[in-house]
Amino acid sequence: MAEARRRFASVATALLCGAVVSAAEARWVENVAATVTLASWYGPRFEGKTTASGRPFDPARLTAAHRTYPLGSDVRVTNLRNGRSLILKIDDRGPFVEGRGIDLSREAARRLGILEPGVGRVVVELLPSVPDLSPVPTSRRRPAWLAPAVAALTQ
Repeated sequence: MAEARRRFASVATALLCGAVVSAAEARWVENVAATVTLASWYGPRFEGKTTASGRPFDPARLTAAHRTYPLGSDVRVTNLRNGRSLILKIDDRGPFVEGRGIDLSREAARRLGILEPGVGRVVVELLPSVPDLSPVPTSRRRPAWLAPAVAALTQ
């Protein structure tokens, strides 16, 4: 186990630093964050109530609740019975039922084929977050205090 932790740490550090690693090593790191668990779903009773992320719960959105994954993170959930897979956004905390690892929105459960049985065995993979590298928008309007300096430079 200690060897696996060391290997994970070295490969993950290499990935974070932008180093080139083999495809097998990258897959190994991805798989470390995957868990097999029971998924259930929650819906109408919670519709409109505020989630842990602050947004109102909408059972038609592709979201999920997890006890520990960061709010706003993406997960890939795969139903082991039929192979269907979805990428969901973690926006709430739960489930609070022993033995269950993730609660799905009604729509996510429907698409994964878990709606009718109510519970299903799934693989949950925490996906790496991608930093937002888009430029920060700036206002085209100059602040009032800058006007005299601009006027002096343009005369």
